[in-house]
Amino acid sequence: MLSKRQSAFTLVELSIVLVILGLLVGGVLTGQSLIRAAELRTVTTQYNNYVPAVQTFRSKYFALPGDMPNATSFWGAAAVGAACQTTAGSGTQTCDGDANGLINTATNSLEYFRAWQQLASAGLIEGNYDGINHTFATTANSPVGKISSTLWGIYGWSTRAGDVHVFDGEYGNALFSVA
Repeated sequence: MLSKRQSAFTLVELSIVLVILGLLVGGVLTGQSLIRAAELRTVTTQYNNYVPAVQTFRSKYFALPGDMPNATSFWGAAAVGAACQTTAGSGTQTCDGDANGLINTATNSLEYFRAWQQLASAGLIEGNYDGINHTFATTANSPVGKISSTLWGIYGWSTRAGDVHVFDGEYGNALFSVA
């Protein structure tokens, strides 16, 4: 009588395959967390470059970038009056701020975009920024963040009251990365 031999995986073979699969999944997850940690370190590095740039600008020009009331005397005028919000200067031309201590929307200038332009014109950061609004932040008016699809912003948050996103209060100027 002939017996048929059945072939199948042994329990040991199955265990080895499961261990190998576990090691592969663990390696992929560890790799992803290492990539994310590296991205976060580069964001920290960028932040640590922008803060001293703003402080150096303030020490050198006695004003905050974008909020500077005499910026056009250093870099030339891009436009005058309300045209400052929509007129990009050629080269280093810019617009004056209102000198209220907040980098926000002045009467005739979008200080939060002119800030990057003036920091670059002063040689404190790299890049060319036009200082005008392009349906908010773009690479033409804000530096690119190291995490994909992010830009850097700078804005003076004056008194916040009734805003559902933050507590009421005075926040001052903030440097942030936005997606």
